[in-house]
Amino acid sequence: PYAGQAFALLPANTTIGRDANSDIALTADPTVSRRHAHVSVEGSGHVIYDDGSSNGTYVNGVRVTAVPLVPGSIVQLGQSKFRYE
Repeated sequence: PYAGQAFALLPANTTIGRDANSDIALTADPTVSRRHAHVSVEGSGHVIYDDGSSNGTYVNGVRVTAVPLVPGSIVQLGQSKFRYE
């Protein structure tokens, strides 16, 4: 449901989920948990953390609990996919 959309990450923590109060609110995807994941700035890059979501957080097709993101990484939350740039 978010094809072609870009989302900016915040300078510190960025929360992602179905909850309307998330920094990135994915309210149109019922397979995303209310508090699905968050992205933190660590060193010179970003790390994505799964926050105990029901359907998992995937990076490049692999279910993860925490993983550094590199340009071109494909992140999937529920049925929504995003490319990290």
